[in-house]
Amino acid sequence: MDERLETRIATRRLDAATVEALCEKLLTDQGLRWNAGTEVFAYHEAVTGCGLVRGRLSEYRPPDGAWEGRLFTQDAEVRWVRTGDQVQAWITKEADASRDLDSEVWSSRCVFYLTRRYYLAGEFFKDGGNGVSLFTEGRYPGKEFAYPVSGGKPKDRAYIEVREYFAKKPEQWPGEANEVEDILNAPMLVAHRFTGVGVGRDSHG
Repeated sequence: MDERLETRIATRRLDAATVEALCEKLLTDQGLRWNAGTEVFAYHEAVTGCGLVRGRLSEYRPPDGAWEGRLFTQDAEVRWVRTGDQVQAWITKEADASRDLDSEVWSSRCVFYLTRRYYLAGEFFKDGGNGVSLFTEGRYPGKEFAYPVSGGKPKDRAYIEVREYFAKKPEQWPGEANEVEDILNAPMLVAHRFTGVGVGRDSHG
């Protein structure tokens, strides 16, 4: 989990009138290579709370009032946000060396990455059916958290797996002290994306 590996990330922005229209665009996106049968995890934030589900991309409909969310697989993430009467989205993926990405559409950079687990609220309570498990937390009596995972055991927690991308050190450092200072002061974490959801024992809990 702590091994740092080198890769190249590619990012691109998309705009749409609605999340449903955004999903239609994603179905035909040549750089993303998702299709109607692609199973995605979908996270959203809304006035009523946050949600995390799994299903086919072609069938995804966010709840009314959701203003932000993510659609993600192991290979790519699409993060979207409502801004007025429009939905803005950003695709983050690792560049595919087997084909060129249009440099006028995609921006890319070389980075190192780490994969981490971020554990969600609740410990495994019971199987909820249809690939969903229910979790409970002592701090929230009477509340059950539903996550799209299966195979949980007592004390297990659901988690989101996140790939974090860090800036590479320059191969050759500049000669001016102020330029070196600018590099050292720049954020090391340049991007991140959700890659999956799982369940297991939290080694730090």
